[in-house]
Amino acid sequence: MNEQQLGLVLFTPAIVAFIVFMHRRGAMSLPGAFAAALASIAIAAFLFLAQQ
Repeated sequence: MNEQQLGLVLFTPAIVAFIVFMHRRGAMSLPGAFAAALASIAIAAFLFLAQQ
């Protein structure tokens, strides 16, 4: 695992946690929070697998 992959593994849960926090504070609707979390996980997975 290289440094970029480690960064993705550590930073993606932080992004998802921030999305959950924003939803609980009422700043995001549930569909918006779900879409943002899904998009961030998909992007991180793609970037993780693209690193060689």
